Amino acid sequence: MQLTLGRIHVFAPDLGQARAFYGAVLGLRLLATHDRLVRFAGSDFEIDVFECERATDVSGYSREAGSSVSFAVNNVSAAMRELRGKGVNVLHEVPNTAADGTRYAAFADPFGTVFELIEAPPESAR
Repeated sequence: MQLTLGRIHVFAPDLGQARAFYGAVLGLRLLATHDRLVRFAGSDFEIDVFECERATDVSGYSREAGSSVSFAVNNVSAAMRELRGKGVNVLHEVPNTAADGTRYAAFADPFGTVFELIEAPPESAR
């Protein structure tokens, strides 16, 4: 079996607020709107936001089992500043560094879904 990334599925209790966050704040392109679904496109991925009953809490992030989608950026610190400037809940004060040298930081959408920003180390540091 060979896996490739299909669509990213996210759940949000307010699709209007989700449209504003994923469209205006993150800059994703709106592809489609359906009764309980809004679809967005990034540079090489799609996100489906499905309507759900309630938001979640970020307090268990990285302490409880789960998953997270990481978005690659050129500069994690700059991306963190940009998101904070737009009122986004960035979960790290400063970027963390993984054992392989990758810098990363997490942020949450208005509904508690956590994503990560990653900045790969220079080739010479790998």
